[in-house]
Amino acid sequence: MSPPGRAKGGGGASDGGGGSSKRPAETPPSPALSATSSSGRVSPIKRKRKPSITEESLKVPDLSNDQVGYLNLTTHSANFLADPIDLKWGEEDPEQRGPVMATTRHPTQRNAIGAHSGSYCVYRALAVAAGKLNTNYMPKLGSTRPVCEIGPFASWSDPSKIGTMDPKGHLVTDVFDPWLRKGYDVRPTIAVTKAHIDLPEVREAVRLGRLVPDGKVLSKEGQSFITKCAVEPVWHLPEIARRFGVNEAQLRETLFKETNMMYPELVTREDLKVAGIQDTRFQSMMPDPLHWLGVTKIHRFISMSDMKYDAIVSTGIKIVERVEIPPELVPKDAQVNEETLKSTKGREYDYADGEDGGEPGGGGENGDEKPTAEG
Repeated sequence: MSPPGRAKGGGGASDGGGGSSKRPAETPPSPALSATSSSGRVSPIKRKRKPSITEESLKVPDLSNDQVGYLNLTTHSANFLADPIDLKWGEEDPEQRGPVMATTRHPTQRNAIGAHSGSYCVYRALAVAAGKLNTNYMPKLGSTRPVCEIGPFASWSDPSKIGTMDPKGHLVTDVFDPWLRKGYDVRPTIAVTKAHIDLPEVREAVRLGRLVPDGKVLSKEGQSFITKCAVEPVWHLPEIARRFGVNEAQLRETLFKETNMMYPELVTREDLKVAGIQDTRFQSMMPDPLHWLGVTKIHRFISMSDMKYDAIVSTGIKIVERVEIPPELVPKDAQVNEETLKSTKGREYDYADGEDGGEPGGGGENGDEKPTAEG
């Protein structure tokens, strides 16, 4: 649910890789998802949950009125019309946590900033403008249930572990059923599906004998049987601000300015703590999907990137062994000499134009290095 996002919550999922994706007629069984802890294993928290909120206890949702002859450019928390659904990020009980409400049908109860489907929301707007879609249409969410069980895990109720996605975003029809039955337009923000995927690298590995098809995860033709997840970014702004060492007001103001002032409620609605923003792929935001999957230990981490490693272990996930990608499997245009990396680590560069007569980036009279900015 982001201004420039890319995945559709509740819709189809993207490949998650560079290969082509096909819907299988019948998908072979996949190993159950599991996470490993220091004790050897961690299973999803399994228990029957007694509903803590009933349909009768919820307010009747308001509906947007397209016949009104004016446009409300923004809202304010003190506005008598503002009555957002209470959202307690990190609350274990999903009914006490409350759903993320970003749809246009309930402007009064909306508790998030942004729009579902990210940049694709403009196509909904086109359909509405052309008279092809009734704004009162309620999607049928029966087919949006995950094709396999994921969670819940203890990390779902720890705001410091997950702050860039709604951990309950794939379970809307289960955990937010009272709101749906009351008439609230609650949308999924995670789609979990199965597919066959073709990757040239995997086919080559099968041909060379590096991978042996088992018929369950990998077919003899080189197709992988996968579970894929399309995630619509949902940012909990207080947690994002904490991770980047800034105060929330500064984060909100900067997001407002750098998104070309598309969402004024970033600065007018301090009571709204959730926003949909495109994932800009900072390493500090990368471990969230791992925590969503309940991962607490990675036995073999196939990467020598210190940035990725540090980002993961700093959140409490243990990495047992770091595995370097064999040089022969790295494309020539992507190869970097390890000694070169070591020699440039921590080096400082001057990226300013040559004020002292040197070339840009040199800084000195003869183009010598002049350490003014860390590279």
